[in-house]
Amino acid sequence: MKKKANELKVKDSSMDDLAGNTQEKIIEAASKLMTEKGVTDTSLADIAGEVGISKGTLFYYYSSKNDLVYDVAERNLDLITADILSWMESIRGQVAPSEILKVAMERIVHADTRGKLHIYLLRDAASDSHLKERFQATYLKWKQMIEGALKSVYGDDKADLDVQADIILSVIDGLTIQKVLGIDDAPIEGMARWLA
Repeated sequence: MKKKANELKVKDSSMDDLAGNTQEKIIEAASKLMTEKGVTDTSLADIAGEVGISKGTLFYYYSSKNDLVYDVAERNLDLITADILSWMESIRGQVAPSEILKVAMERIVHADTRGKLHIYLLRDAASDSHLKERFQATYLKWKQMIEGALKSVYGDDKADLDVQADIILSVIDGLTIQKVLGIDDAPIEGMARWLA
């Protein structure tokens, strides 16, 4: 009886690994295609074909294109965030806060895939309550992450870190919109100095 239960656990574990691997392949393919063709011109059928699965299998993982696009955008942002946080940790105490802020803002704003996906999703979030809820949760997570980063730079000496985090998040959104529109002359360095 125990042997059978252990076999079932191993089987469930390998099924979970397979499912996670398939979902990762879907996200990678979607990211590649959306970067090449744009979000609007990339269909779920295109993504399924790129992965080598049926549309039905893709639908099992993602019942809507917006959910898939959101996961692609979130994955891209998570990679950028991990890179920035790792960099911040490696230079702690060696670089001025304004330089840290400048580099972080530039890396986020100049991530082309993230910006395009973000704008596409924001447009649809206005009429999609599920997507709107996911964005609200994500913005709260981003704000808390920015507050934590500010606290690690300034310590407890600086007041209103939550307000500064809101301002930084708003600036990044505005710069992202400008980047998508092809307006690349925003003075990020000056903004970072002013914000710091």
